[in-house]
Amino acid sequence: MAQMSWAPFVTFWQVSADMLVSNEVPGGYGHRYFGAEMVPAWAKVLDVDPGSREDAIIDAVGRR
Repeated sequence: MAQMSWAPFVTFWQVSADMLVSNEVPGGYGHRYFGAEMVPAWAKVLDVDPGSREDAIIDAVGRR
């Protein structure tokens, strides 16, 4: 795993450039989450069972 060290100004520009291209990362990686990843995760966090409604919830979240 690559490690990042702190160097004033250099690190700022590296992180800024990384943020510009971070939208190209496919869903499920980095900090881009979509309904198919969010709904099961929140169901576990909230300790609820979405049951048969899970697909409908994922579809509704995906339309937003």
